[in-house]
Amino acid sequence: MKPRIEKKLSKKIHAILGNLLGEVWIDNELELHQPHWRWRNGDHRPLLTGNQERQNRQMRVSVNHMPSIGGGLDYWGEGEDWHSVLYVAKDVLLWHFGEADEVAPGQDPDTINPWPKLKANMTGAWVIKHAKLYAMQEQAKAAKKARDKALVEQLKADGVIRWRSGDGWVAKCVMCKELTPLYCDPVDFDRHYHYCGGSPRCCP
Repeated sequence: MKPRIEKKLSKKIHAILGNLLGEVWIDNELELHQPHWRWRNGDHRPLLTGNQERQNRQMRVSVNHMPSIGGGLDYWGEGEDWHSVLYVAKDVLLWHFGEADEVAPGQDPDTINPWPKLKANMTGAWVIKHAKLYAMQEQAKAAKKARDKALVEQLKADGVIRWRSGDGWVAKCVMCKELTPLYCDPVDFDRHYHYCGGSPRCCP
């Protein structure tokens, strides 16, 4: 892909996804790697085709103001690789929307290629379309997470559930009002149907 096209698509993806894929920064002089190469000495692979040579020549330029991700330091203080936003988006969207081969009964999982596959070619239009779908899905997940957090906080404020050290979440029985262990996720808890079962009257 030509560097100017990669820059254009990276800008569009950044506008759609923001920092969902990672902290985006502007590389003032990004030098793209050649997609095809071979050893000059001792390499028995065939020579590059004319199309591959042309693609390599297109990469012999630097691109200014390329939206990029990475390039910082990891937890151990070692430098991280950096790539254009398009490069990272293509990898993320492939694993998010691609489908891997299923393991048949009795088949060795090690013989299956775990790399996901797409039903269509990953063109620029495909990346933009699925970046929008990915953004909508992430926004929906963030909204659901916020609603669940607000629900749990409301239950805690009403005194219906509580976090007890050693016991985890405990909830108030609707009959005896005693706090007993809660065996479900607090998000799925219904305050009107929690019975401790400690006595016949505390059973539904």
